[in-house]
Amino acid sequence: MAQHQIITCQTEMLDRPIWHSLSTNLSHFAECTGTARALPREMSPFAASQGFARHQIQDFLSLIAHRKEPVTTIEAKTPICPRQCWGEDPVTGVQMIAKRPMPPRNTFEICELGQTNAAQMLDLAKLCKPGPFRSQTNRLGDFIGTFRDGALVAMAGQRLKLPGYTEISALCVDPAFRGRGMGTELVRRMCDRIRDAGNTPFLHAYASNTSAIALYEHLGFVTRTRVEATNWVRNAAVQ
Repeated sequence: MAQHQIITCQTEMLDRPIWHSLSTNLSHFAECTGTARALPREMSPFAASQGFARHQIQDFLSLIAHRKEPVTTIEAKTPICPRQCWGEDPVTGVQMIAKRPMPPRNTFEICELGQTNAAQMLDLAKLCKPGPFRSQTNRLGDFIGTFRDGALVAMAGQRLKLPGYTEISALCVDPAFRGRGMGTELVRRMCDRIRDAGNTPFLHAYASNTSAIALYEHLGFVTRTRVEATNWVRNAAVQ
């Protein structure tokens, strides 16, 4: 019974993956304004409120006021929007968890990526637009990739981390090299890496991206819940 309660608690933390990551495994990166937390600007626009009590909302508003650009939340339920805060229409996504492993095919060489590859990783992300990716996003976790003639043409990495779960993110394949199974192999390898560390892989995808969701399902992922990604800014019209 106790074990079941622990598993349930860990799974429910995935409803608020940013908050629980910044409160646990990524807390060393967190920038705090009262009870609100955010990743550094050069890593990600991700931020979260501890909750929705009056003082917690005020802390979140103060955090937003300190940023020149919007912050982004990911929640299983759209948070209540205070009058002093303006949120763009949320984008609906799905949160998927890997339920069964698939063996790697070992069809091409995959390399570790590090800080020396940061510029190439940023260039590939700008080309492929996998989601928020900034100059220091690569510091959030392990990244792997493959090269052709010295150029990085595909990569995948880790982003949000909370007890028992690690997110796969920044899956990119140069359009000139798609259709060769690179993305599939990178996801397989990253899943193995996460499982070897004793964690369960999870990821997010736009609900409208049915082809990506079908690929992830083929790789053993199942949809756990829908999530809403929302960009937030301070409403200057309301004091």
